[in-house]
Amino acid sequence: MFQVCESGNRVTVVLDGVAVVTAVKDKVAFLPDTVSTVGEALFENDTEMEGIVLPDSIERIMPMAFMDCKNLKFAVLGKSLLSVEPGAFVGDKKCNWVFFNGTQKEFDNVFLSEPFESADAVYCRDGVWRPRKRK
Repeated sequence: MFQVCESGNRVTVVLDGVAVVTAVKDKVAFLPDTVSTVGEALFENDTEMEGIVLPDSIERIMPMAFMDCKNLKFAVLGKSLLSVEPGAFVGDKKCNWVFFNGTQKEFDNVFLSEPFESADAVYCRDGVWRPRKRK
């Protein structure tokens, strides 16, 4: 189980009691819960951003939304997410930590046009989701 903690000028994600990733608060994007879609190329080439925390209201991440965010280390995705469009996270080679605020079964229903480039797993509220191998 994971938790997003804000303390002073830091945002830290704690996984099963262990702080696994942290960033300066000014370099973490928090979208308001009135947003349902992350727009196309919204944060493209943002080299300052180190983390994103998306509210449960987000249903869709459009193409290239976070493309080439070279210093992005983590992404926290809301439980209402239905699709991650092509190229949404392409070029984010440091984004090793992806968290989903729902269950593994719920994440199974998220349309992923392609896997996350650097992360080989998504940490859900009830365990770790890994993409199925294609035959």
